[in-house]
Amino acid sequence: MTSIPTDAVGLSWMSAAIYLVPALVWAILAERTWWIRRTRRPNSRLYDLLPLVTGCLGVHYFLSGLTALYPTPAGLVPPLSLCVLGVARDTSLIFAAASARHLLRYFPDDEDPPSTGWLVAVYGSAALVGLAAVVFANSSWLAYQIFYEVFLLANVALATMYCWRVSGRGGWGHAGLSSIRTADVLIFTAGLFVAGVLVHGNSLGEVCPWKQTLWVVLGNAGLGLLLAIPFAMRMLGEVLRTFLVAACLISATFATYFGGQFLLSHASDDVQRVGTASILLLLLVVLGPGQRWLRSCIDRLGFRRSKVRESQLHAVLHTLSPELGAVECMRRALAEFIIVMEAKGAAVLLSPERTVVRVGNIETSEIRNAWPEGSAADSLYVSGLGLLEMRELSKELREPLMRANVVGIFPITSPRRRWGHLFMTSGLLGTVITDEDGDVIHAFTDQLALVLDSTELLERAVSVERSLAHAEKLSAIGELAARIAHEIRNPVTAARSLAQSLCAEPDSPDNPEHAEIILTELERVERQIAALLRFARRDELRPEPVDLGSLVRETVDQFHLRLEGAGIGFDLEAPDGIVAEVDREKIRQVLINLIENSIDAVVNTSGERTIALRVGRENGSAEVSVSDSGPGVSEDSLPKLFEPFFSLKTQGTGLGLAIVKRTVEAHGGQVHAESGPGSGLAFRVGLPIANNA
Repeated sequence: MTSIPTDAVGLSWMSAAIYLVPALVWAILAERTWWIRRTRRPNSRLYDLLPLVTGCLGVHYFLSGLTALYPTPAGLVPPLSLCVLGVARDTSLIFAAASARHLLRYFPDDEDPPSTGWLVAVYGSAALVGLAAVVFANSSWLAYQIFYEVFLLANVALATMYCWRVSGRGGWGHAGLSSIRTADVLIFTAGLFVAGVLVHGNSLGEVCPWKQTLWVVLGNAGLGLLLAIPFAMRMLGEVLRTFLVAACLISATFATYFGGQFLLSHASDDVQRVGTASILLLLLVVLGPGQRWLRSCIDRLGFRRSKVRESQLHAVLHTLSPELGAVECMRRALAEFIIVMEAKGAAVLLSPERTVVRVGNIETSEIRNAWPEGSAADSLYVSGLGLLEMRELSKELREPLMRANVVGIFPITSPRRRWGHLFMTSGLLGTVITDEDGDVIHAFTDQLALVLDSTELLERAVSVERSLAHAEKLSAIGELAARIAHEIRNPVTAARSLAQSLCAEPDSPDNPEHAEIILTELERVERQIAALLRFARRDELRPEPVDLGSLVRETVDQFHLRLEGAGIGFDLEAPDGIVAEVDREKIRQVLINLIENSIDAVVNTSGERTIALRVGRENGSAEVSVSDSGPGVSEDSLPKLFEPFFSLKTQGTGLGLAIVKRTVEAHGGQVHAESGPGSGLAFRVGLPIANNA
């Protein structure tokens, strides 16, 4: 067997490495397009043909690399194994060329399915060339090579002409990723030129069909990469990511194996055996845990993707309170979403309200007008829409999405209802939503739907509470009106009856007494109405720092003569320095009402008559207490003391303590009463301490 020169071996390995690059790119495209076909299940014939075309081209360049590694035969007659390898390489490219032309008929926005005759002509010619590869590739190589490469050149030319006819103007961008654009046509035209040069070089400049010069290898590989650009640009981020991972793994594998063999080449047999086992173990580490580590590093450093995306979004959603409302919850969630997912913008279109909440760079006016409502929107892909699947939408719906640079649409659905859809935009590196991205986004939308459920339930609960409060208020108004009518009707009825007697018997000796009773009853009505007006009036508070000790002493001085005349003892404890933030006159009136209430309670008692008034601090508040030694009230009456028109006095209006309670609560304070059988009654008023006190 003829020995192979060292430079020939180097050229073979270099050629194989060059062919590996387009083989890897096309293999990645085949895997990605098959993933779309398998997971999304689109209806277009385009997605059936994409994996076939890309897979055939990947196989072609892989077999080209294997052919380059095959030892050059001594003569023009190759061994059978090399012949089979060459036939497989050529037929894979023949079938790829035919199916690529078929594929292009489904790529425009308005698909152009071919006729049966067209399919027979394209695939029939491909079958003839493939048959020629089997029959004549070994015996009549030059004739076959011309036939083979003219066929390829003709298919590239016809595909380029078709693209010129149906292409839309402009570059790829988001709006052009689902249709043929001018950029695609320029790529195909350049590919046609390179293919023509290669046909000339292969047909006229080569002697052996099984080995090619380095320049021809570079041209073939370059053509493969050039024609991959239109496909790769439509899933750029995933192609780059997977290519980097695969290239690094392949490089690490070769470096580990050949580097180890070089280091062990001069070692003893025992060391070589141990070293070989170590190399194999290291290869397992590189291809196992090393692969995951490498992918994680590339995701984090090159694409800023992190495995903790889902936990980050989950943590943000847990910070949202239903009290913020649906719109604010979505705005905060979307703000974090575009940061974590590296999106340019995101928006949620709520249904059926048609409310739009958006964050970042995304135009939603056209989307809102075009997006369907109700069941029409629910019928669109339950698992969401990616950029490539959007081409199956109607033109009226697809074009607004493309102009808005939308790359993904995901439903926001809870067990209770569908809230709407999430729209996201991204750069060209993020045009394909991967399995991992989809899982993270679906988890996010599911959690967001639950948050929105909580906001809706809270809004309903608040609405019910408001309805109940309104009903209670109406009930209180009705009860208040009934009490007012009762309190006014009795004295008015008595006065009316006496006035009728005066009219019937103008000379009766009882008339002066009747007139006095009439005046008394009318004065009683007037007092009740005046008290009612005070109770209903909502005076504006003018709070200021007030020394309660000083205010209490000034108020008690007004009752000095009255207390002495009634024989009532007064115990006062009102130190200075306890300052509250209150309206001085309003609190003075509160003190007057409480002191008068205590005087009325003890003035008719037969035992000790005393009133105690103290000012102090209690639990961070200023407290004023007014207590008396009167008879007190029963346990049943104690909770009713502050209700309007409740009074234990025969001539009381029942509004004094109600006014006290309303005034104290308006200051942010509280008042309550304490009583025990025979031990009198005590009122405790708590008021806010002034800030500088």
